[in-house]
Amino acid sequence: MKLLKRTNVATGVPATLQRRVFHTTACVCALFVAALALFSAPVFAQSNSLVDRLPADTWAYINWHGTSSLNSVSGTNSVLRLWSDPSFASLRTRLVSHITQGSNQTNPQAAAMAQMLANEVLSALENPAVVGFLNRPAGGLASGKSNPIGFFFVFDATGKQDIVNLLRHRQEMSGVPAIRTPLPVGDVTAEKVESNGNVSYDAQVGNYFISTDTFAALMELVPRFSSSQPPATSFDKAPDVPSACRNDGQPSIADLFVLPSRLHMASAPPSPDFDIHAFATSLHLDRIHAVCGRMSFGEQVTRWHGVILGDTSQGSVLDIFGDNQDSFATLALAPSVSSFQSSVLNFAAFYNSVFNAVTAALPANRSAIVMAMTTFLSSSWGMPPDQALGLFTGEVTSIRPDPVVNPSDTLYALTIRNPEKLLPILQHAFPGERASAKQLGDTTYITLALGAPSASTPDPPALYMALTPTMLIASHQRERLNEALARLHPASGSAPVDVISRNPDFLKARAVLPAKLDSLSYTNFARYNWQKLFADLEKNINEQAQAAAKAANKQPPPSFDWIQGFDASVISRYLHFSVGGAWKDSSGIYFDSYIQ
Repeated sequence: MKLLKRTNVATGVPATLQRRVFHTTACVCALFVAALALFSAPVFAQSNSLVDRLPADTWAYINWHGTSSLNSVSGTNSVLRLWSDPSFASLRTRLVSHITQGSNQTNPQAAAMAQMLANEVLSALENPAVVGFLNRPAGGLASGKSNPIGFFFVFDATGKQDIVNLLRHRQEMSGVPAIRTPLPVGDVTAEKVESNGNVSYDAQVGNYFISTDTFAALMELVPRFSSSQPPATSFDKAPDVPSACRNDGQPSIADLFVLPSRLHMASAPPSPDFDIHAFATSLHLDRIHAVCGRMSFGEQVTRWHGVILGDTSQGSVLDIFGDNQDSFATLALAPSVSSFQSSVLNFAAFYNSVFNAVTAALPANRSAIVMAMTTFLSSSWGMPPDQALGLFTGEVTSIRPDPVVNPSDTLYALTIRNPEKLLPILQHAFPGERASAKQLGDTTYITLALGAPSASTPDPPALYMALTPTMLIASHQRERLNEALARLHPASGSAPVDVISRNPDFLKARAVLPAKLDSLSYTNFARYNWQKLFADLEKNINEQAQAAAKAANKQPPPSFDWIQGFDASVISRYLHFSVGGAWKDSSGIYFDSYIQ
């Protein structure tokens, strides 16, 4: 299964590289990139990929292929059709306008630049770009030492010179003074840009715009992008790139790749309070060989899939993912139209991995404190923490009968063993008068008060829990808890129970994933109250703006009427469901998800 191609991101760069004002506008760009990553169509593999020109010491990148070939699926892909719908496009325009108007109150120049970038970013996303990190050993690989990690951003500016002009003069356009010093790099004249204590390096090499945070990184990249042919040695040709992460020629819009082995942890700055190298060594991060993923857009389905390649055996950090299973017991709790998310985790393995890594990284005096806390918990619970966590058999689930309108309706569930041993631990976790318990048959009901009664809140919020022989179930709504228990144990002779595992839509969506999984998620978008979701978002934006104005002793801004005239049902017209899952084998953790 080959997963990684070359991906591109045509947005800004991190705060360490950019001025504070440009960072704000870069964030706006990043929002658009993230949105378009969800609302785009596939581009077929280019013959001259940016990744082909990256140095072999690149250890992480995101490669954006560009949206110049949208037409092939623009009329059929559900996500792309939603993005292009006039009603939704109008909503996006109003949001961008609001963002730039807010910036205008504090920095008109920055707001003007943000508006320009917002206007140009969709055009820029038609072209490829890549953002990533380099790591170069100073004295050879055996030395274990490296130069500072080099961040880089490369944009294929073919036909987009106006975008490059915005990027190269971002400080001046934002009203932030910048000192520009020409620097020769071969036949190219680059610039060192200093502003507000930050330093970056920019160069335009033919049609490529390159920006880095170190001069060494710029020196390495410029020759590679100035040549008419890809260099003989490059990232994609390096022997340590797993075959599962190499380009397989299949279309995608964006790719992600991380190769942890190239990040030399020994180069991390030493700290007397926490030894990051010892932490990584004890956590066996070296057993994670690569992380890669791909986003693609088919005629109807939008897909994101990938893999964390590495050792999943006992002792590895990847052992925190539980074993694959045919079915999820907690599905029995979910009504047919709910949103369901469940993962199988090895809690004991997670605890032991983190505990060993933290104690290895801490100095002796602080490590002793952690050991003392562990001894105290063992005494209180009657067993060591890892044994207590072993009472949970893996499934961690959240179920939302109404995914948007009332998040407090969420139902939580964990599969367990030996409830008689778990109950005393829960009682120690919730001591005093805040918790009350009662036994009905083989189920223990626990009510945990989350606040004290008062004149304004005579009925303070509470968490209602049920400890059954096989599950610990909790909700802020007693009614949701009772409904779940009725589905789990239907009364004899009652009508068939409404559960998600019998829903034809769910079964059809589930069929696209492997039979055995250690993670499963499903959402029926038709169930969403999108209008309420957007109304709540609009309300939060206005409340935050008013609170900020009050704190600054300023006149509150006018109300932001973002969704006025917008019919949110247009979303459900295009989007019907999402389904995703993960599974593991001896070579790693695989994941796959679909939106249709």
